[in-house]
Amino acid sequence: MPRVTDYPFGVLRIPDGHTPIKSPFDTIKQIRPDGSEFWSARDLQPLLGYRNWREFNDATVRAKISCEAAGHTAPEQFGDAPKSSPMPNGGVRQVPDYHLTRYACYLVAMNGDPRKPEIAAAQTYFAIQTYRQETQALPTQLDVELLSELRRMAEANAQLAQSCCQLATLVTAKGPGRQARLPIS
Repeated sequence: MPRVTDYPFGVLRIPDGHTPIKSPFDTIKQIRPDGSEFWSARDLQPLLGYRNWREFNDATVRAKISCEAAGHTAPEQFGDAPKSSPMPNGGVRQVPDYHLTRYACYLVAMNGDPRKPEIAAAQTYFAIQTYRQETQALPTQLDVELLSELRRMAEANAQLAQSCCQLATLVTAKGPGRQARLPIS
């Protein structure tokens, strides 16, 4: 009997060792005209259980530090994208926001408050998604070498079949008891 556990970040089902997750993370994903994906940090904030920007931004700052320490360029992963926010008096003010890559979202979740159930669920989601991507059927070097060897063998088999047909034609043309001279190539 599969166990079903509700998380604020999605639904975690564990039937027979498989773990499909339905997550709102993918519902807030946005696509640029060039086809690249990003997530608004402001949209991600409530999904990770943060009520105010200041606390969420602390996790984002830690994530940027992790990004740089791992050898990536933080501005490429955490693109500045300020938003206009309406003021009670009718005015508008600019509030900070980021366009986050999937990697940046992962880092924010990993650097969030682990006591929040939403963070724990997000960490589980990213762990599973990372595992899925790592175990997808991508060709390995061994696969490439095997495919190359199979192609070479197929060509050799085709040449062998052609030689057999030539030999059969020569033997048949000379008749029984007569030797045929094979062309040497």
